[in-house]
Amino acid sequence: MKGILFTPDMATAIWEGSKTQTRRVLNPQPIFIPNWQEITPHKVGDKLYVKESHWAWGRWINTGEKTKTGKDKWKFHRDFDEPVKFDKPKRDVDVGRIYPSFHKRNSLFHAEADTRMIITITDVRVQRWQDMSDDDCVAEGVREYDGGWCVGTGYFWAATPRKCYEYLINDIPYTWERNDYVAAYTFKMERTK
Repeated sequence: MKGILFTPDMATAIWEGSKTQTRRVLNPQPIFIPNWQEITPHKVGDKLYVKESHWAWGRWINTGEKTKTGKDKWKFHRDFDEPVKFDKPKRDVDVGRIYPSFHKRNSLFHAEADTRMIITITDVRVQRWQDMSDDDCVAEGVREYDGGWCVGTGYFWAATPRKCYEYLINDIPYTWERNDYVAAYTFKMERTK
């Protein structure tokens, strides 16, 4: 099964059930779209495991090699007897690089065996960023907060869901102004743990 990356705030929104859509920039950007179903990486019915940041038990081992800048190279050695945690553990957190403890791991290193969520694609559309409605933005995880709209815990506060989502997109390399074509995926989530 393929994985799909999400930021911590977006993974939390999926877990809580408030995020049911995601968009991914099409690469390369189409010039003409006669049959858009052929250009989206994922199709209706596809199952993807959610890759998210997590805490894994293990320690860092010096490989004996050097980086380009001359520093020691380190590799994380995970203990698979201890399950990963998605909330910061209350014990033994980052006690030292060489000592066994829980270490925060980037979503890139999230293995399928450790997933707690699988999403099933239920609808696929091709659109431009700026074609999104307020309802699409809410389905993307934007929520009401303090008299306006925000993502996560107060980030990108704005007066409307669409403006909030615009702030979010402008914070990553796919800017709202460029108005790229995106694959808009609607999904349902299944908990595995």
